[in-house]
Amino acid sequence: MTLEEKANITRGFRVTTNTCAGNTGTVPRLDWPGMCLMDAGNGVRATDLVNSYASGIHVGASWDKNLTYQRGWFMAKEFKAKGINVILGPNAGPLGRVPVAGRNWEGFSVDPYLTGILAAETIRGHQDAGVMANLKVRGKPLFSGATIVEGEGRFPDLVPDSISSATSKRPTAVPTLE
Repeated sequence: MTLEEKANITRGFRVTTNTCAGNTGTVPRLDWPGMCLMDAGNGVRATDLVNSYASGIHVGASWDKNLTYQRGWFMAKEFKAKGINVILGPNAGPLGRVPVAGRNWEGFSVDPYLTGILAAETIRGHQDAGVMANLKVRGKPLFSGATIVEGEGRFPDLVPDSISSATSKRPTAVPTLE
């Protein structure tokens, strides 16, 4: 692939002729149509003839790995039938840490172990059904005592105070996820 083709498939954009939340670029020379990405809170959105599955918070309350896998598999089958290649989910953010976040229902639990197990089962279900999963992490960092410094990219860099005050030059920063 040329550098231009590689750059084109790594950028996202919106196409008005489909219901995808985002699309990647195409590579016409290779007959590659690009990928369709769609949100997945509890099923395919902005379309008809699909199911609405239990939200992540309800699945987390079940503590049922098998049921979680099945939910992920059936959701992905519907995504695939609608031509969607990448499911933007599941959500593994720090549920409940920001009560006004508005997306807490997408996460499985405040317990990181349970969230990890159920996110893994969901992703396995998605992949077994032939669709890629894109794990989402929302919310604030899970530790305090840090300084936000202006980053090079879209996300600010989070530097623990113990590092930022102990050095005169800018330390290697850990990017935060939104």
